[in-house]
Amino acid sequence: MQANDNLKIVETADGSHTIFLPDLNESYHSNFGAITESECVFFKNGLNNYIGKQKVIHVLETGMGTGLNAFMAFLDAEINKQKIVYHALEIFPISLSIASQLNYPEQLNAINYADEFIQLHNCNFDDEIKISEYFTFKKYHQSIKIFSNPNNYDVVFFDAFAPDINADLWYEDVLHNMYLSLKKGGMLTTYCAKGQFKRNLKSVGFKVQNAAGPPGKREITQGNKL
Repeated sequence: MQANDNLKIVETADGSHTIFLPDLNESYHSNFGAITESECVFFKNGLNNYIGKQKVIHVLETGMGTGLNAFMAFLDAEINKQKIVYHALEIFPISLSIASQLNYPEQLNAINYADEFIQLHNCNFDDEIKISEYFTFKKYHQSIKIFSNPNNYDVVFFDAFAPDINADLWYEDVLHNMYLSLKKGGMLTTYCAKGQFKRNLKSVGFKVQNAAGPPGKREITQGNKL
């Protein structure tokens, strides 16, 4: 997928914003609810499995996008006093002017942390910054095709654009890289539930299981590194 400057902020069913790309007829999140989708896919069925069970949780997100997942992870770190080190990949970052219009601090009852949300977008690539006592953040201007950080992460938020848009990000070579990036006992979680994708996960070593999906999606996929 190529960079697209023709972005539109739209409201999803739960009141939270997403970004719509008219040229691709694709949104960054489900129209049934951006926050609702993220909470189900990446937190209830991902990060929450590690909260309170270890001193530091390391997270990799494969597509920072609007910054919603990073911001929700920051809030979880604050609420639970759980140290989280969060790394995010993004090739086509949104502009600061677009980020400042997104309503996530309001919708998540976290208006007091609006500055921290903007800081996620405004910080430099490759600089590891301490957003708070509990949340450390770093973003990379790199594709998941070439990113390498073996045995480092407890959770991978696999949040690439759908296979119909970015098919090459869902093949075995990328998924093998994600498998290598995870620690033993780590988990990849994603909204995609396509059969070929699950077969690809299994072929690189993941144990695959399904979980109930958010509104508008019957199921989601988890890949575990045993």
